[in-house]
Amino acid sequence: MKTKILSDNKFEICLAIIVVTILLFPLFDLPRPATLTGHPWKVELLSSLFLFIVSIVLLVKSSRNKIYSKDNKLLLYLAIPFSIFIIWSGISYFWASSPRSVAHHTFVWINYLLIFVITFKYLQQAKNTILIRYILVGAAIFLFILILSDYMLISDFSISQGPLRVRYAKFAELILITAPVLWAFAFYTKKPLIKNITFVAGVCAWLMPMFSLSKGAFLAGIFSFAVFFVAVFFFSHPRYRRKVLALAGIWLAITVGTQLYYTYSSEISSTVKHFTGDADKSRDSSMFRVFTWKVSLQMIRENWLVGVGADNFGQEVNNSRRNFAKLNPDDPLNSMAEDYYVERSHNEFLQIIAELGIIGFLIFSSIFVVLFYRISRIFIKHRKRLSPMFWGSFAGVIGFFVSSMLSSFSFRAVQNGIMFILVLALMVYELNKIKLSDETPKENFTFDIQKWQKPIFAGLSIILLLSVTNFLTHSISVFNVYFAEQEKDMEIAETYYKRAVFFDRENGSAYLSNAGKLYYSEQYKEAAPMFRKAIENGANVSLTYFYLAKSQIMAGDKEAAKKTLSEAVEIFPHSIYARTHYAILLDENGKQADAEKQFEFAAKLNPKDANSWKIVLEKNILTATLKAEKDKSVQKPNELI
Repeated sequence: MKTKILSDNKFEICLAIIVVTILLFPLFDLPRPATLTGHPWKVELLSSLFLFIVSIVLLVKSSRNKIYSKDNKLLLYLAIPFSIFIIWSGISYFWASSPRSVAHHTFVWINYLLIFVITFKYLQQAKNTILIRYILVGAAIFLFILILSDYMLISDFSISQGPLRVRYAKFAELILITAPVLWAFAFYTKKPLIKNITFVAGVCAWLMPMFSLSKGAFLAGIFSFAVFFVAVFFFSHPRYRRKVLALAGIWLAITVGTQLYYTYSSEISSTVKHFTGDADKSRDSSMFRVFTWKVSLQMIRENWLVGVGADNFGQEVNNSRRNFAKLNPDDPLNSMAEDYYVERSHNEFLQIIAELGIIGFLIFSSIFVVLFYRISRIFIKHRKRLSPMFWGSFAGVIGFFVSSMLSSFSFRAVQNGIMFILVLALMVYELNKIKLSDETPKENFTFDIQKWQKPIFAGLSIILLLSVTNFLTHSISVFNVYFAEQEKDMEIAETYYKRAVFFDRENGSAYLSNAGKLYYSEQYKEAAPMFRKAIENGANVSLTYFYLAKSQIMAGDKEAAKKTLSEAVEIFPHSIYARTHYAILLDENGKQADAEKQFEFAAKLNPKDANSWKIVLEKNILTATLKAEKDKSVQKPNELI
């Protein structure tokens, strides 16, 4: 049986392996700089390259044969707002501060649209869901094996859980949308081997969000499966009710059993422990989300109509953060995220509004308004029932959106977006099977080869070639930064840095890394403008401001350093370091009253840290260390943040 299955579906298996490899490629470690800023490139580049090859194949095929296509209003009604959203994304180039980020967003969504159309048309032509099943099963099982093996190698979970969560949380939406679809396949599969493998993959897919310890994914998963079980029970054929009740019981036993075991009988943490705070006493993760949402709302208020530009959130966040701090000086959340990059909103819908304005959000929403209109007509006007496969994909889409309100990844991690598009295409395919009595079917039609097919596929090939070029040049820039960091010869390193900037002028890592090398080789005058460019291109944490100010001071430009720290204090008003350093510079410039105010503010936040920073900056770390041993009002320098 196994041999026959493989021989019958060789093409689907090979295609599924390619797609799964593309989706999971971020798990493979490649050489990278010490600090990365900006957008990822791995999945973007591979998916663009894959689609480019497909477009070339279709172009060649269109020259030799007629390509038949069924007239499909639903696909057209979805593709139109999808295309308008892409166009609006591209138009934001004219007001965005980062054109490269606009290009990134636009090309990613072009890829999404093409994957959606190709997948839908493939399902229509094949008249089965074998390819989707293989992709979902492969992704679920491979990911679960990886995370399980990582858990088995843990010796000290208190240390390892952070890296594990970072490693797998970016795949939470991918696996979350997969899980209910795999469980839905249990209603159809008759061959025992395929049925068992698919169901095991479904169980793995649900265990995965729990092992990733993502609270948002766990909540979204519970909601997603609740929608799936309830919808199949009430709105699918009654013959499925006994099976859906049995599946719901199995799911509940797995969920409760897993949480009880890892809460009470294992040293490994559980998602429940993260909800109660037992595994995360600080609750920094939750508070950070609240902070980014508030800053996002500030950005929306300032740019509510058209936004700041596609994928420009990271470049503009400090401007909105500064304004939020001015309007809310006593908000304790101003102390958040001083030491790491805020590149995403942790709420996909807020980020869409912030980047593309109300106009962009309405265009995006219209895609799903069309779908819900179609679903409502089926239920309200025609009172038809929908398949468990539809409800599985529908539940996955709903779960994805719930998770997107709490996650920084969503569509921004392209592997998640591609899986969303695949499941959305499956959902539309199942929905399109329902023929409504008031819709008159039209005959199949053929595009004219000379007038339409070749120009369409040739145009797509050009667009995808530009997409490949965009992501390829960024990847080349990243590798050049890595090579520069490995190079001890400063002259050779500079050649790599120049090449990195040539391929991507907005690569903040290139400027930051170059500035660091110049700083530690005591070329302070040359380092200062590089630190400034790093800040302008996303490396905008307080530490970069520190090195910029220090470079300016060492280069003899204390006035510029004062302006730098003034800017830092506005953006990070609860930064004890920035306040103290700024106070020292003000005092040296004869502004004692202003200096006292800055230091008093720092002392209110944490007097021990403020006293220690003052000694470190005015004298040195050794003096501060000796002082801290005798004076309890001075913090030990090694405990300063």
